[in-house]
Amino acid sequence: AGKPGEAIKVYEQAIAIKPDYAMAFQHLSVLKTFSANDPQILQLETLLSKPKLKDSDQCYLSYALAKAHEDLGDWQEAYDYLKKGGALRKKTLNYTVEQDEEVFSSVKNFADNIAQQTLPTEVSKSENIPVFVLGMPRSGTTLIEQIVSSHSQVHGAGELNFLGDLGTGTILGKSTVKAETLAQIRDRYLQELKTLSKEHEYVVDKHPQNFFYIGLIRKTLPEAKIIHVTRSAQATCWSNFKTYFSSNDLGYTCDLSDVVTYYKLYRD
Repeated sequence: AGKPGEAIKVYEQAIAIKPDYAMAFQHLSVLKTFSANDPQILQLETLLSKPKLKDSDQCYLSYALAKAHEDLGDWQEAYDYLKKGGALRKKTLNYTVEQDEEVFSSVKNFADNIAQQTLPTEVSKSENIPVFVLGMPRSGTTLIEQIVSSHSQVHGAGELNFLGDLGTGTILGKSTVKAETLAQIRDRYLQELKTLSKEHEYVVDKHPQNFFYIGLIRKTLPEAKIIHVTRSAQATCWSNFKTYFSSNDLGYTCDLSDVVTYYKLYRD
C-alpha cells in the first residue's frame, strides 16, 4: 500500500510478540536505516549466536546484519554476512549454477524451432497491447514500469507469470511447436491480460525474466512492445547478490560467482 512507516511498526510488533522471528527481522531490515546505537543489531547478533538455529533463520539474520552493517558503512562485515547468508540460502535451495546453464542451453537449442513457425492466418484480435518490460532482476524494470504506466492509456499489471505458465514447455523443447500451439498461447495470454487491463489499451507485464520468452513473444504477440532494460553489469550483479529474494527460482543470486555466470548467460 506504499506505507513503509506502518509496515515498520507492524514488523516491530511481530518481533515484540515473537522475539526470535528471524524472517520479520530480515523484512524489517530492508525498510529501515540502522544507526550505530540501534539495539536491534545486538538482538540480531545474539539470535545468530544461538546453537542449533535452523539454516533458514541463520540466513534471514545474516541478510539483516549485512544490511545493518551496510547502513553503518562497515563494508567488510556487510560482505561477510552476505556471503554467509547467501551460502545458507543456496544450500536450502539445493542450487547449482549448472541447473541454469541447462535452461539457457535448451532455450537456445529450440529457438530456431519457434522462429520457423508462423501464426495461423486467422487469430484473435488483441483488445489490449502488451508491453513487456524485461531484463535482469534489479536492472530498473520496476522504475520503467512506473514511468510507462503513468500514461493514461497504460496499466501497470506488475510481474505476471502468464508466459511462464503457458510457454515454458515450448521454449525448452518439451512440447511440440506448431502454429496451433502458438495460437493457443496467444489466445490464453490475451484472455488473461484482458482481465487485468482495467479498460486500458496497453498493459505492462514487467516480469524481468520474460527475456527467456522474447522469441515466443515475437511469434505469438507480434503487436507487443518489448522494453529491454539494461544497467551496468557491476551494479546489476552486485544488487542481485545483496538482495534476499523470496522466490525460489533465483538461486544464482546467492553466490557472487554464480551471479556473474548467470549474467553472461543472460547477455548471450
